[in-house]
Amino acid sequence: MSRRSLRQALGTATAALALCVAPAAASPGQESIFMDDPLLVYGTDERVDATLARLKAMGADRVRITMLWRNIAPQPLAGKRPEFDASDPDAYPAGAWDPYDRVMRLAAKHDIGVLMNPTGPGPTWATAPAPRPSLQPTYGPSPTEYREFVTAAGRRYS
Repeated sequence: MSRRSLRQALGTATAALALCVAPAAASPGQESIFMDDPLLVYGTDERVDATLARLKAMGADRVRITMLWRNIAPQPLAGKRPEFDASDPDAYPAGAWDPYDRVMRLAAKHDIGVLMNPTGPGPTWATAPAPRPSLQPTYGPSPTEYREFVTAAGRRYS
């Protein structure tokens, strides 16, 4: 078989295979999720509202936000744990939940679901002493204290 015949056969086979391939289609049940903490968690009421309106217009079904434990915990830089019921959302400092309350309220207004991602760094009093200072905010978090924090968040937003 000559090179020219081989190329023609290969071209014909490739074209035939291309005709057999089904086009890709998105799943009709797949959610569209958007995440942008600077706009959604740390923005002004007006900015959060405008962002959610824009996301809804673009087809977003849900937003994902990061809930930083250290930003909500009482006395987050203290070495000793303060006395409080960590599983009770009302035991946290006044205003600590406000950014998340706002996202929940405005997302509901725009019929957008919210996926909360509770995460560290945790408060200093809930972490183990780190082998070097750069690790301190995230080193050895207490699973028990973290569970209590997540329980409080769940109680507040369920």
